[in-house]
Amino acid sequence: RFWYEATSWKDGSEIRQAGVDVTEVTNAFDSGMSLCVREVYEDLFNSFLDGKWNRCKILSRLWMERFPGDALVHNIVEYLQRHSFECPADWAGYHALTEK
Repeated sequence: RFWYEATSWKDGSEIRQAGVDVTEVTNAFDSGMSLCVREVYEDLFNSFLDGKWNRCKILSRLWMERFPGDALVHNIVEYLQRHSFECPADWAGYHALTEK
């Protein structure tokens, strides 16, 4: 569970700075409505693409607590961790695949 420590945060200020409403995300998961859950996933993925990596980190943590087997989110977290969750200045909005 490397992702658990990798995606942790020190206090609520990091969550507020990223603009994540943890209660809203939890309510979306608890609603049982696939559309609400999908919106959380889309927010997570779009945060990655848009270079909002701190937001992506927090959403990834909440997502993996609920869906620990999600390989795609695990890969995103591994990629973000290699960059210390800091979006590079030359981020093009995608991760270039360098191998098959």
